[in-house]
Amino acid sequence: MSRNIEQELDTVRNLLAQVPQEQDALLPLLQDVQGRLGHIPKAAIRLIAQALNLSRADVHGVVT
Repeated sequence: MSRNIEQELDTVRNLLAQVPQEQDALLPLLQDVQGRLGHIPKAAIRLIAQALNLSRADVHGVVT
């Protein structure tokens, strides 16, 4: 992975550490990621899904 993607994923990991690990945190988390990075990286969808115990399809559906 490129350095830029790793930095973005580190940002996502840091944001994940600040929210409760529950499904209700999805939308506020995605808003925080969007606000911080300007977009939702595709690679972050898997991280977010795992952390919040959601399917990647569920997270992708909210992102799109």
